[in-house]
Amino acid sequence: MALARGEVLAPATPLDGGDICVVDGYVRRRAHSGVLWYVFSELAPRVPYEQYTLFHLLTRKAAHFTEYAILACLLLRAFRAGATIAWRWRWATLSVLLVAVQAVLDEYHQAFTQYRTSSVADSMLDMSGGLIALTLLWLSRRKPAGLDRHGSG
Repeated sequence: MALARGEVLAPATPLDGGDICVVDGYVRRRAHSGVLWYVFSELAPRVPYEQYTLFHLLTRKAAHFTEYAILACLLLRAFRAGATIAWRWRWATLSVLLVAVQAVLDEYHQAFTQYRTSSVADSMLDMSGGLIALTLLWLSRRKPAGLDRHGSG
């Protein structure tokens, strides 16, 4: 997307907080810009607009993936609630289902929020974050075949 000198863009997220201005083909922040834009501009002060938007997109998607991974782990821990056994498929299934419900409700809410868009792909990314986190947790707690409790054959 080519932008003219001095063209102003609306903030991409609430954390941006201010307008982004393109000067000489590079993205510049205004004095009232927010935290996210400040961090981006300090990491790379002369970032072309296309690279900024890609970095911004990847950062937001990674954040969503991580948030829902943490949510899934916390839900599993809540279902466990002091039980001596660390893993039950019922707890994992309920955790994944609640992560899916939250992901769908979040996207539904975004459909009615100004400056936000709703996307099935975002819901799938959120759900995959929870599913992958629980899969990695399950794999880390699994005993390899042929080994007893103490790790010897």
